Amino acid sequence: MTQPASLPGTLIIFGDFNCPYSALASHRAGTLERSGETVVDWRGVQHLPDQPLGGKPVTGDIADMYTREVEQIRSLLLTTEEFPLKVPPVQPNTGLAIAGLALTETQERSSIRERIFEAFWLEGRDIGDPDILAELEVPSSANLPTEMTRWQQQWESFDNRMIPMLELPDGYVSKGLGALKRLADWIIELDIPLQ
Repeated sequence: MTQPASLPGTLIIFGDFNCPYSALASHRAGTLERSGETVVDWRGVQHLPDQPLGGKPVTGDIADMYTREVEQIRSLLLTTEEFPLKVPPVQPNTGLAIAGLALTETQERSSIRERIFEAFWLEGRDIGDPDILAELEVPSSANLPTEMTRWQQQWESFDNRMIPMLELPDGYVSKGLGALKRLADWIIELDIPLQ
């Protein structure tokens, strides 16, 4: 397959594990990466940095928000794209999960990233729980990884930041639904079979 000029050799994406739009971005980025057409440099950020360590139960307004967002994600799926997100029971603090991603060897990060997203959005597991992360074989440390801090600072340096955000080599930043569409367009252009 010939790589289209518009697809960078490395995709830099900023996203948070408790965001369904980031979950779809990760899913699509993984599809592109498995095709061998690009490498994904996923930079985990906390868009809710003040979230309590135990997270918040998904009830009331949080449940309504997640229900709307999950429905919108379902409406954005390509014809043969399968990604059966479910409204989770808890909105977690994602600090430990992001730290674990930062501690993971670079060549293993895509599989760890996808494992964390699937555990939360497909299985409803609390990825803010250290025991759940240990079951998922996500690395842990008592110290905050330098790379995690760098990712957060990079994301916070953008104007009008949101998640997901896709930074292209020329400095252009595609945000939110625009980033999701760009990822989908590359999948279509490359004619990559969807899972």
